[in-house]
Amino acid sequence: MKVADLQRTVTDLLRRAEAEDLEARVELRFNARMRTRAGACTYRRIRHDHAPRRFLIELNPHLLLDRHPEALLPTLAHELAHVVVRVRHGGRARAHGGEWEAVIRRMGYSPERCHRMDVQGLERRRGGESRWRCRRCGKSVTLGPIQTRREHRRRGTYVCLCGGGLLREPATHSRSGASK
Repeated sequence: MKVADLQRTVTDLLRRAEAEDLEARVELRFNARMRTRAGACTYRRIRHDHAPRRFLIELNPHLLLDRHPEALLPTLAHELAHVVVRVRHGGRARAHGGEWEAVIRRMGYSPERCHRMDVQGLERRRGGESRWRCRRCGKSVTLGPIQTRREHRRRGTYVCLCGGGLLREPATHSRSGASK
């Protein structure tokens, strides 16, 4: 499916939400770099008053075309509801608040905040994560690659929620891949 094929659907969904005037301000595209998110709605501020003028809706082709095509239209409606709420209510409306729920219901879909699709194998490949243990309470803490480097450079940069310092846990496997 191509973006042009969805344009008629965008028109129909905006008509249901009584927001046909917003169609020209919405750009729709598939983003192959998306990993586990189904969709995203961002906007561009063009004038000094910070009111959004153009909206970009990006959809995940790995999830919505390859794996779960039945979720394409609900995800599109979800993101379009964000556009309508932002234009009609400005920045004071919560992202998934009552205004958003009302708009998505008018479009004919249930107000689901998060998807429940299988993302096995699409997760972000992160290297350099490390496990640490709190010296005070013993809680296990995972630091990402950037935080791990910072903690190695400057001990005491990160602390547990209880305020205790972190102690690096020994690695569970060696470089050759064999378990200890």
